[in-house]
Amino acid sequence: MTEFPGGDGNLRVPVTIRYGGDAPHNSFWVQANSLPAGSVFWHTDPGSGPVGSDGALVPLPELRLMPGEEYSFAVVISPPTDPADATKLVDIELTTSWYPETPDIDPSDNVVRTTLAVDTNG
Repeated sequence: MTEFPGGDGNLRVPVTIRYGGDAPHNSFWVQANSLPAGSVFWHTDPGSGPVGSDGALVPLPELRLMPGEEYSFAVVISPPTDPADATKLVDIELTTSWYPETPDIDPSDNVVRTTLAVDTNG
């Protein structure tokens, strides 16, 4: 995790997704769960538009990913307000959007747990 350039101390959390082909999709939604106190999910980098509460659309260059294809982007969050949370465990979750709704064969592969490793003093 690094400081987002020109981002007023905000943090850039790199994310790489790889589409396994187990759920059809028109788009992906990324969500940051259990963020530390004071942290807010601001946007993705590259940007995909406004964030809705704790999640945003993944800014794919193409409409869909092919099975096995990877795409990297970042989630930009504000730093935690409590220094004790600088190493807190957070969940980054990815879900698909498809109409009509089709169940994901293996939803367990949509969540990654990572530990923040940040300096809350910048």
